Amino acid sequence: KTPSLVTNSQGGVPSGARSSGGVRRRDSGEPRERKRSGVPGGSAMAAQAGGGGQPVGAVHRSKRPKLAARPGGMSPKLKPVLKLLNELLRHQYVGPFAAPVDPRIYPSYYEGPRAVADPIDLGSIKKNLEAGAYANADAVKTDVDRVWANCRQYNGEESEIARMAETLEGLFDEKMATIPQELEAEEEASRRRDDQRKDKRERDLLKQMQDMQRQMMEMQKQQLAMQQQGMAAVPPGGGGGGGGGGGGGRG
Repeated sequence: KTPSLVTNSQGGVPSGARSSGGVRRRDSGEPRERKRSGVPGGSAMAAQAGGGGQPVGAVHRSKRPKLAARPGGMSPKLKPVLKLLNELLRHQYVGPFAAPVDPRIYPSYYEGPRAVADPIDLGSIKKNLEAGAYANADAVKTDVDRVWANCRQYNGEESEIARMAETLEGLFDEKMATIPQELEAEEEASRRRDDQRKDKRERDLLKQMQDMQRQMMEMQKQQLAMQQQGMAAVPPGGGGGGGGGGGGGRG
């Protein structure tokens, strides 16, 4: 049975996701790390799996070429992928993965021995997808997989945030596997619609030709009837009038 994407209207990390080793923020907004925090550097909400935005200041930047937007925007074939990504972005665990890591709070995410070489996040992936920067669903999945890989690299395989990433990864991959079948079904439905439109055009054209033929036959009948009426009105040809002059008297 396909697991549902449990959502949180606020899009944050639920209280249940914070274990005794979790990290909370003070009201002032400053991060406070607990001694047993499973998220290196502070808050799970900030130490994200894959910050795709560009950090401010002299911090590490991804050397990956920027994706170019596609003229005309996203391919219609990628609509199911966008729908799935939107579902993932409503999940209760998505908070740490939805936006770039703040380099002012976690500069080690972008520079130093633990730096992530190719940062990315789900929000950036969505923007790229809507702009038409992805040629196919596999390209989208490659970037989403990088979100989870970055998370494990920076936070560690056994961290709480890595377990959250694993949950989201399983949901995404399971639903992503059904998209080719959905696309195939949609293409088949599109072909059927095209065939139906083609058949209708051919039927309409045949009907027009049949109507024209009936009209031509009707016109021919009318012309023939008029010719026959005209011939009936002409008197039959007979002998000429001057026959009486031949009986003149003898001289």
